[in-house]
Amino acid sequence: MSSSQRKLGRWRYKSRTYDSYYEGIMFPLNVTEELGDWPEMHVRQRKWVTVAEAREGCQHPWMKEALERLVKRLSSSCRRRSSSSTTTIAAS
Repeated sequence: MSSSQRKLGRWRYKSRTYDSYYEGIMFPLNVTEELGDWPEMHVRQRKWVTVAEAREGCQHPWMKEALERLVKRLSSSCRRRSSSSTTTIAAS
């Protein structure tokens, strides 16, 4: 399973309106195409943001934790690719 398919984590959080807990599981999503129409377009808005803006928009600590895990995973993946490319080029 590629790193983009592995879950970022599982969190339990308390409902704001009910006396109960929920479980959230976060997965990364690699967007390959952006459509003009989508099933929930009348109830949800799409907004592309920077990592800094995403951090500001996180309503709960567990959301920030998931975002930080994704950033770390992507950074590490880029470093590995860059390192292997450099090694391959040097060997040519």
